[in-house]
Amino acid sequence: MLGKEFRLRRRGDFKRVYAQGSSVVTQWLVIYALLRNEGSPRFGFSISKRLGKAVVRNRLKRRLSEAVKSIGATSGPPRDYVIIARSGVKDRAFSDICYAVRNGFSRIEKRAKTASRNEDGSESTLR
Repeated sequence: MLGKEFRLRRRGDFKRVYAQGSSVVTQWLVIYALLRNEGSPRFGFSISKRLGKAVVRNRLKRRLSEAVKSIGATSGPPRDYVIIARSGVKDRAFSDICYAVRNGFSRIEKRAKTASRNEDGSESTLR
């Protein structure tokens, strides 16, 4: 499980990431990201009740948390992330979940690099 400093917990934080952040959709996940000024990256997980009862949802949260830790995302830029599980993820192997998380984060980084350059060459930031 991720340490407390790496977790999003407040409803307001989740709402801010949804409203102001940018999103990436993968086959089994939707990842929202919002750049912050300082600190370590923070992660929040959202699992719908349609995916299963509490035992299934909590298992998915633990697996997603371990996937984030295993790919080394906790040492990245200071962003808030919300990872939403889609219906196919609960039947996937852990390696598939790691691949989906890695793919989503790489797409976010790619988008951030292209957004950091405006047409006139000036710097900007990913929302």
